[in-house]
Amino acid sequence: MKQKNKICQKPSKLIFFTWILIFILFVLQILNFNHYATWGEKLNILENEKKILEAENERLKKEIAQIGSLSYVKEKAQKAAFINASTYLYLTPQVPVALK
Repeated sequence: MKQKNKICQKPSKLIFFTWILIFILFVLQILNFNHYATWGEKLNILENEKKILEAENERLKKEIAQIGSLSYVKEKAQKAAFINASTYLYLTPQVPVALK
């Protein structure tokens, strides 16, 4: 009779531990799903930031090209009261700079 009880207890313990294992795996799976679900939101935020930064980069490239253009420089020079030179004077050294 005792031996029969031990045999009957072993499957019930095995079933109990199996259910515990299934429950733990179920909880871990839910945590895993929750973790990956928040990744999607973070990914969307990062993609939006990337689009904003790319647009700003493009705007800054255009602004740099505009500021570097000759017409822009000429306009700024005229506003600062610069005038076109009528003659040019070139200075050439009479003696070499480094004699020794």
